[in-house]
Amino acid sequence: MTLLIICVYINGENNSETKNIKMDASIIGYTSLVLILMATLLHVRRVWSGEIVIHPISWAIWFLVSFAILLSYNSMETKYELYAAIGNVIYPGSNFLLSFRQKVKIELSYWDYAALLIAVLAMILWWFVKNDAGLSSYANYLAIIADMCALIPTILLVKSNPMIEKPLPWICFSLGFGVSIFAITSHSIANYILPLYMLIGAGAVAVIQIQYRKRNNIRSSWY
Repeated sequence: MTLLIICVYINGENNSETKNIKMDASIIGYTSLVLILMATLLHVRRVWSGEIVIHPISWAIWFLVSFAILLSYNSMETKYELYAAIGNVIYPGSNFLLSFRQKVKIELSYWDYAALLIAVLAMILWWFVKNDAGLSSYANYLAIIADMCALIPTILLVKSNPMIEKPLPWICFSLGFGVSIFAITSHSIANYILPLYMLIGAGAVAVIQIQYRKRNNIRSSWY
């Protein structure tokens, strides 16, 4: 009888600890989404005012890539870290919709074509393996490669003209994914690779801009 009581107590303690972990993970997940939404509002505000000029096709491709990542994430063993992936769709999607206000000459680079092609392949792969969490991770890897192809032109553009963007939205975007790392409850390479990649990739875009502004003592145009 005593042994039974002890087992029930230990089980209760474990359940309580599990609930606390889930609660903490959910708060962290929501925090990551809030940071990415802040980045979205900051960036959209400047696109609306015309202070930031964006390429509509590039952002459309980024939206498609992000959607492919979200699909694969949804089929994997993810939960609270999924919120960051949702924000990753909202960020390029809202900017893409506003890009039609701007008159920009549409030109596609080889990187854009590569990102588009790989994103479509990732979505096709996801369709065939969506019911298998393990195989869905390969669709996720493919979509992240597509995202890398979409990010490279952005980094090159910001490097050639650091004043074309604002650092703060990219800082918030990077931090959002950085925070989402701590919301991961199912520990696997597939679950860690996206937030780590986004933390570094978006952070690189921000660092290039920050370094230029510090070097030239520019105190404005940060957000």
